[in-house]
Amino acid sequence: MTEEEFYKLKIFNKISINQIKRDYPNHAELINNCYKSEKYYKIQNRKQVLSNKLKHEKDKNGNLIVFTNEQIYDLYKWYINTPKICGYCGLQENKLEVLNNMPKHINKRYPQRGTSLEIDRKEPETAYSNIKNLVLACYWCNNAKTDTFTYSEFSKIGIMIKEIWKERFKQNKNKKIKTMPIPKIITRNDVIQVIKQIDNERQIPSKRLPRKVALRFNKTNYPVKILISWGYEVATGQDLIYSSFVTQEAVRYLTALGFEIVRINK
Repeated sequence: MTEEEFYKLKIFNKISINQIKRDYPNHAELINNCYKSEKYYKIQNRKQVLSNKLKHEKDKNGNLIVFTNEQIYDLYKWYINTPKICGYCGLQENKLEVLNNMPKHINKRYPQRGTSLEIDRKEPETAYSNIKNLVLACYWCNNAKTDTFTYSEFSKIGIMIKEIWKERFKQNKNKKIKTMPIPKIITRNDVIQVIKQIDNERQIPSKRLPRKVALRFNKTNYPVKILISWGYEVATGQDLIYSSFVTQEAVRYLTALGFEIVRINK
């Protein structure tokens, strides 16, 4: 058994941990190392985001399509192996927050859209289960393409959009921004989901343990930046690096969600 096989069995095929141990008695160490590891939770969160995406899919008759665990796994594999750039304009996912925070940039759907690349179907009549029909697209290209343009047609438009982004980044390159606002897509339920993961033995790096302030929930203290970073992962399946926002901003965000913030006495 490999790590990949374990994650597929446990997360996508939903086989119980005890059953996996019984089926693979000679791989106890690997199973224990993988189960509830940081990678385990990241894959689990990404799978949930993709599942939420698929559950609204309908066939030509308007009936909801039920996707198999194997189809969801195939979509996950496609996603993690696909370079995170827009398939039309070439916009890199790690530049989305910079773009969203440019002074003259307008995105009325932010942060619900525009914080990560979206999965687009080249031909809208073909289901998401057809991996060859998928492409990653930024919100602006995906929104503009709609069902009107074919993939090849909009690829030509994407070339022009790429030049516009290039000019905007060029104008903005001397305006250094140390941190970005926390994307307002993280909900109270997302934070509570992270708390459950931590309570369920998701390991907090020692350097991220709460030192000065913490979120207090059910008489337990939790590190505020971890909750924001992992909460973003639960909401989007993407990483939000700790250095992209400051502790004070995390405190304000969590307070606005109705959580109690406490100071830690040394």
